[in-house]
Amino acid sequence: MEKRVRATVSRAAHADLFGAGLCLAPVARALALMLATGGLATGAQAQQAFSAAWFSAKGAAQNTAAATGRLPDGRPASLLTDPAGYQVRANEQVQRSIRNLNQAAQSIAAHQAAQAAARLAARNGQSPIPDGLAEGGLQVDTNSLTAGWLHAKAPVQSSGGGKTTVTIEQTAEKAILNWETFHVGRDTTVNFDQRAGTNTADGSNHWIALNRVNDPSGRPSQIAGRIQADGAVYIVNRNGIVFTGSSQVDTRSLVASSLRLTDAQFNKGINSPSYYPGQAGTDYAIPTFGDYGETYLPLFGPERYTPGAAPGAVEVQAGARLDVDAGGKLMLFAPKVRNAGHLSAPEGQIIMAAGENVFLKTAENQTSLSGPPEVRGLDVAVAAPAPKHFSYHQIREGVYGLGSGAAAAGEVIAIMDARAAEIGYEAVNTGVAESARGNITMQSMNVEQRGVLSATTALNNRNGSILLRAWGQGTHAFADSVKQLRNWSSGTLTLAPGSVTVVMPDAADTEEIETSALATRYAPGSVRLYGKLVDVQSQATVRVPAGIIDLQSAASAFTIQESDLPGTAPDGSRIYLDQDAFLSVAGLQEVEVAMSRNFIEAELRINELRDSPLLRDSWLRGKKIVIDRRAAGVYGDGPRAGVQWVPDGQGGYVPGAWVGTPLGDVTGWVGAWARRCV
Repeated sequence: MEKRVRATVSRAAHADLFGAGLCLAPVARALALMLATGGLATGAQAQQAFSAAWFSAKGAAQNTAAATGRLPDGRPASLLTDPAGYQVRANEQVQRSIRNLNQAAQSIAAHQAAQAAARLAARNGQSPIPDGLAEGGLQVDTNSLTAGWLHAKAPVQSSGGGKTTVTIEQTAEKAILNWETFHVGRDTTVNFDQRAGTNTADGSNHWIALNRVNDPSGRPSQIAGRIQADGAVYIVNRNGIVFTGSSQVDTRSLVASSLRLTDAQFNKGINSPSYYPGQAGTDYAIPTFGDYGETYLPLFGPERYTPGAAPGAVEVQAGARLDVDAGGKLMLFAPKVRNAGHLSAPEGQIIMAAGENVFLKTAENQTSLSGPPEVRGLDVAVAAPAPKHFSYHQIREGVYGLGSGAAAAGEVIAIMDARAAEIGYEAVNTGVAESARGNITMQSMNVEQRGVLSATTALNNRNGSILLRAWGQGTHAFADSVKQLRNWSSGTLTLAPGSVTVVMPDAADTEEIETSALATRYAPGSVRLYGKLVDVQSQATVRVPAGIIDLQSAASAFTIQESDLPGTAPDGSRIYLDQDAFLSVAGLQEVEVAMSRNFIEAELRINELRDSPLLRDSWLRGKKIVIDRRAAGVYGDGPRAGVQWVPDGQGGYVPGAWVGTPLGDVTGWVGAWARRCV
């Protein structure tokens, strides 16, 4: 049975009523409780305060608070009846939060220091990789069966000062370069000259160099030096790829994969899904990366595809630095993906996806029908090679044992799960990955977060997000009803002691947007943790100030992704939060902002004064005034008691509510700030 835990921060903040050292006499406590249980009193309401009706209403609210132990806003009634005790408990909570935050800061500092030490050791140690174009280093493939050098000039080598540079000048948007070996020595720089593809107007560059390694020795590529490019670089080596502690990558985007990428898919674009055409609005997905049956093998047919030996791992060792430009993507694909180094993709995306098949698609909004997507970039699914081709509806029948194709699809699922267990798909982070105003995604049957994952979030649809999904079997669903990536088998997600997973507000972001534009121009920062077993261990930190932490567990990821599913029996799924694990969506404190941002100049015209008959034709009409956008209230009676000025966030209005000034409707000037008054 699926288990869900979701934490969010409300847009409405509640200020503390009492500070340290405040003492209330019994009568004062009673009056304070009456006042607090009444909520916010507006000017119109304040005129009736302490009347017989007022005492009657407040007394009823007080009795309710005494019976339930809660104030109307949800806070404990002990806040007022025992302020000293409440303050002690609040102070304890604050100190515990401070300890947790200090622990997270110390963990980040320790990881950063470890990266620097590992890089220094790698630079000073011995390196067996020769520099430049040499046997055992960089060798162009000359085998007639695998050779090919398309849309680039032959590599040119130059040396000086103990350094070697190998320059490859690209001549068209997409180059395909075949290498026998692709080992980059510690003092070697491989420069992909893609300047011809740079847009002089905005500096963008969409050129890509695909480097396919056909090493007959079975050795993974060793990158100990530097790779730089104006555009994107793809490195594909079935034997695996290792970025050693001395390596440095500076490109627009980077793909490092041990999974096959066909020429056809490369030329089509890795964000353009491929498929075998089916019938009745249903097609059969082909993975973007990885081996698969080259001919269509129907689910009910006798033939099946059997994969060979699994491809090698992609590994980033401690000290390695892989950096892509702003807006770029850094993607690591293999059955086993391990990062112990430093990955960076500002305003872009980092994907660590482990499986033998990888499906990619432009991300869409998964949790609502409108508004900006939670992930800006690509969505991903991983899987074992399928023995037969199946449609979305067929695999759904197999998962739930429904329909005529349930038995055949169930057999396919069992074969794929057995392959995944045999190879042991895993995505592991013990290093540092950061994406300012971007996304970090880790996905595999088993996901381990043992290091630092850090993103920031900003306004204008530059939301940061971290997505950790222990989902091991998925595909692209081509159907009339759904055209998204779908996953079914789930595994284990572990957040280890000392790990830090944070999405923080961007301190450098000084932009403002109107509240009315939140639905289309703002998505809160988020961390989403999914799997069959979600294990947040002691001293693991997950922090998203004023954002979302979403934990969900289910044996079948279908249960999390879709809502129209049949009832599910207990499936062994579990969310475990260990003692001293720290998950927080609490907002930031002690953040300095200019007081002037609260004051706005507004003009009282006919529209603003339309519901104010005494002021509509007065001397105020046409005058400019300065308002405080924090001010708010509700007309309790009179001709404006039911005005509809302030949106309630649900398609209606808060009756009688005003913001900024009670003189008229200035919601348009303050950005239609929706503030509910009770």
